[in-house]
This record gives sequence, C-alpha cells and structure tokens, in this order.
Amino acid sequence: MADVRLYEPKEALDGGRDGLDDVKAILRGAVRALVPGGLLLLEIGGNRQAEELKRFPAEELEVVQVKKDLSGTDRIVVWRHR
Repeated sequence: MADVRLYEPKEALDGGRDGLDDVKAILRGAVRALVPGGLLLLEIGGNRQAEELKRFPAEELEVVQVKKDLSGTDRIVVWRHR
C-alpha cells in the first residue's frame, strides 16, 4: 500500500523472499543470548511463516508453542533454548 511504502524504510518492509530474513538472523544469534531454558518470542506474519519457522534448523532451539491472534492466525512463535 502506498501509504505504508512511501513512509516506511525499505528495511522495515522487505524481509526477503519468504519475509523471514530478520527472524532467521535473530534465531541464528539467539543461542548466544539465551541461557539454557530461556525463551524467545517473536511476532510473525501468519500461518505460512509459522510452518516455515517450525522447519527452520535453529541450533539448540526448539519451537515450544505457536500462539494465535484474536482472528485465529498464527502470530507468536515461542522457542526454548535446550
């Protein structure tokens, strides 16, 4: 939409081919930032992204929950550091 595209920086709008470049970068660095048992919660763009992230090989992280928003769309993914 023009009202978003014209006023938001490109970095805020372009997440790569699948929209998950930034999320995947955070996942790759999360192991260094989390203590064992620590949780990482990230907001995502919906059901397709949730399925993609469940398959993403995140070293020492496991998906423990996907929370839905009020409309029933997958919105928050929760990982735990093993």
